[in-house]
Amino acid sequence: MKRRLFFMIALIAVSGFVNAQQRSIARGAVPSELYVENIWYGIYNPAWGPPVVDTMLRAIIHITDHGKTTKINYAEDTFIHTIDVPHYDTTKMVPYWIISDATPGVIYNKGSRYSYTLGYWVQSFWVSFDYGKSWTFREEERSTIYYYPSDFGGLIYRGESIGYDKRISKSHDYGNNWLQIGEQGFMYISECGFDSCELFGITGSSPDPWKLYHTYDWYDTYTSTSIDHQYIFGNMSGAFPDVYRGALPGEVYVSSWFPDWTYKISFSADTGQSFRVVYHSDSINFWGDDCEDLRFIPDREAGVFYIARNKLVEIDEYPDGDWWFYTQLCISHYRDYGETLVGTYCHDLMMHYPDCCAGVLDMEAEVVNNNVALQWSIPEAESPPKAYRIYRNDTLLKELPQTTHLDENLPNGSYTYAVRAVYADGCESLSYNTVKVAIDVTGIGEKEKGDGIVVFPNPTGGKIQVTAGANNYSPIQNIEVFDVFGRNMDIKFPSFGGVRSGNISHLPTGMYFLRITTGNGVVTRKVVKM
Repeated sequence: MKRRLFFMIALIAVSGFVNAQQRSIARGAVPSELYVENIWYGIYNPAWGPPVVDTMLRAIIHITDHGKTTKINYAEDTFIHTIDVPHYDTTKMVPYWIISDATPGVIYNKGSRYSYTLGYWVQSFWVSFDYGKSWTFREEERSTIYYYPSDFGGLIYRGESIGYDKRISKSHDYGNNWLQIGEQGFMYISECGFDSCELFGITGSSPDPWKLYHTYDWYDTYTSTSIDHQYIFGNMSGAFPDVYRGALPGEVYVSSWFPDWTYKISFSADTGQSFRVVYHSDSINFWGDDCEDLRFIPDREAGVFYIARNKLVEIDEYPDGDWWFYTQLCISHYRDYGETLVGTYCHDLMMHYPDCCAGVLDMEAEVVNNNVALQWSIPEAESPPKAYRIYRNDTLLKELPQTTHLDENLPNGSYTYAVRAVYADGCESLSYNTVKVAIDVTGIGEKEKGDGIVVFPNPTGGKIQVTAGANNYSPIQNIEVFDVFGRNMDIKFPSFGGVRSGNISHLPTGMYFLRITTGNGVVTRKVVKM
């Protein structure tokens, strides 16, 4: 049974339910890289049970390959510091709101705590230079502070509010030293652009239109553009709209929740003069058993963005007797400004992730017509797995020794794949990541009348022979070799006495596809390079 009250409190804590640059997701310094601050897992108090928690780890998660790969680089028990120890020193960094700049490996964290000794809330600021593994304390202040990264390495801004006094400072050394540069209304800042003085911000309240602010000189001068209500509604249960720069000058995204509990992302290529919706979620029931939150961040590559979904999964029984929960984090990778969903990669951040019986962390899927090609890397373990178990829609599909699999001839529909590593001692790993794909072969004009096509040997160390077989009276006209990403490998298949021969010995180990053209049509065959 779900404990909805606790789930809702915890979900608000990890979601983007904040204003101006207080985010729990950040783009990295290179394309395809993200950072996410999230609950890792929690353990209920054995004496009280749900919803009372005495352990809840918050983590900094480093994500690469558009969401395919995750690493938990840092975690801290939130409840130890907020409940058990009234006043802890500043040697402990608690993950909370994160930002990053253009320096590889650099990420910043802004946290807050209540000091029983001082009698008020204080905000702390930290920086990591190694992808979130270790942290350097920078400062701790009583006043309300916002931090804003630039698109330059080491350059970061700080907005501070003390009563009616508002100050803006900048640092060129990763927040170690600050120089005050102005007293403008920094409350309009949400995102820094590509110029060192370019800023974006949004402000407003329903039912009045929200406005996008844009400046190149720290608001000495600025433009203000109204945003239509179809793109921004306003505050929904503490979830404020937000603004993000795109990958190119003039590109702006805005996000907003709406009264029907749907989430919209809208895009502008002309600095907010016109918008169009590029993502619109289904309605989310925050109070249901499957309650989840959504977060958005654009990539450094033009047209690429991510939707991060996260929900808490409760475990009623566990071998060691604890009653606990963990987070399932799913990253949806979009390109072409929302026109193409490349894939959704889900990671179950269980208690021992990923150390207990090492599992597959980087499975990827590629749809080829009505086939799904799966590929993954061997887990890092003292001894490699003896086999892998492939699951489709939670049903065991096959057990095999190699790190590739082709699921063929699927009807139209949605499919979720997971793979578990099996070891010689009998240990079967957890499904640390899953991949969701959709099959839609409507409109494919190629006929697949390749009956009798024979490819051998398969698997192969390099040499491949292809024959039309006795049931195919039309000779083979052409053969092309593609990898799982659809790239043509430019392999020649000359004909010798009706047999086409090619050699892929120079290609990396993995799965490839032969696109074989005959007079009867086109057929696709898989081949595994060992």
